[in-house]
Amino acid sequence: MLNSIRLPLLLVAALMLQACVVPPRLAVPEQIIRALQTRHYADAIRAARQGQASLAEIDFAAGEIVLQGWADESPVQRPVETLDQGIALLEKSALTGHAPAISGLAALFFTGLSQGEMKLIAPNRALHRCWNDVENGIAHAATCVAGRN
Repeated sequence: MLNSIRLPLLLVAALMLQACVVPPRLAVPEQIIRALQTRHYADAIRAARQGQASLAEIDFAAGEIVLQGWADESPVQRPVETLDQGIALLEKSALTGHAPAISGLAALFFTGLSQGEMKLIAPNRALHRCWNDVENGIAHAATCVAGRN
């Protein structure tokens, strides 16, 4: 289920980046969307990093794209980054208080991440609870990051 939700979330993230792009003539969000639609994940990450959004937004978008790229059963181009590096990008964003990254990590560790039938990341109840607590303001993101490492 999460895998089917990720692509629309990535498109929303790309549109959020578009709203942050200072000179509108830069086609970075369109490049991200086009790369995602054609399953060129490394290109999508490269385009996201060229955006003029906050570093937290860029890390969030890049981390989500990395996870989507590894979950895709038949990508044209996989991300250069590993799954662990993708999670680390989400964590870096979450450490700044970025709410979508915090929610994304809570969801990731609730459902895990699969590529077809192969489980790439198993659900982790402790990390799900930790990120859920961060989301509810009763824990700190650094605690969850330390719990994964």
